[in-house]
Amino acid sequence: MADSIGLAPELLLSRLDSDGGNAEVEHNLAQGNSYHLDAVPGIIFDGWVKVTELSQENLEKSSTGC
Repeated sequence: MADSIGLAPELLLSRLDSDGGNAEVEHNLAQGNSYHLDAVPGIIFDGWVKVTELSQENLEKSSTGC
């Protein structure tokens, strides 16, 4: 699967085996929790506008602050 999206399979497997991604995952979880995200996908604009309805129309409206 990694190869089908342009990732070198050996590199991906070595990264997964090294357990080096845990800190990044924990950081992302903490950040999501700080914005009260309870599901994915979710988008935060400018660090304060939480968007959970991800239609193009709503994203465009949310990103302009209207």
